[in-house]
Amino acid sequence: MATTSAPQGPTSQQKRRRKDVVLTVVTLAAVLLVCTAAGIGAFAMANSWWTEDDPVPSADQQLADGQSRFDRAGVDFFTRQGEARIDLTSPASAADLGLDPDEASVIEPIAPVALEIAGSGEATRFAGVSWFQLTTSGDRVTEVAVLPPSSGDWRGITTDLRARGAEWGWSEEQIAELETELSDAARADDGRSHTAALPPASVDGISVEARVTIAASGGVELLYVFSR
Repeated sequence: MATTSAPQGPTSQQKRRRKDVVLTVVTLAAVLLVCTAAGIGAFAMANSWWTEDDPVPSADQQLADGQSRFDRAGVDFFTRQGEARIDLTSPASAADLGLDPDEASVIEPIAPVALEIAGSGEATRFAGVSWFQLTTSGDRVTEVAVLPPSSGDWRGITTDLRARGAEWGWSEEQIAELETELSDAARADDGRSHTAALPPASVDGISVEARVTIAASGGVELLYVFSR
């Protein structure tokens, strides 16, 4: 009676070849998925408002009176446009502006923008703003704090204060007193931060205050705070 030999399993070379084929198929499938997703994304971007020269804002991006909205859609739009606007004398609610009714919301666009803060007269404009904060209370925006581009540099801050002080009513004596107070605090070197402020001034029916802080680390920050 003839005997039959036991079936032999694949050789190590055959196993390696099979593994290489599987890896190649998986890699090609992953590349295809990535390319497809990228193609869909590129098509969507090419056909979106982001690439238009002068896109018309939708209701969830900007109010009819030209004020910006400050939720995700609104921030994306005004970042693309390079300009945001808020009117502290407007009857618009916090919800209209994409904000919660009672909170402080920090806005940090991915690129610096021009920021206009309007009152009853001509708007105050800041160029190159990368950080500002909107405070709401009772479903209304009550305060806007702006970190101007001059913040971080002592000479730039004092130059900015004098330029705006001439327009808003801060005297040279008041600015000099603020400089002296902060210089004394910096020399004290007690490991604590110190804030000095110029008194509130009335600008176009809204109040504006300048606050300068010397941090414990030695850095210096200027904030303009507008309130209704």
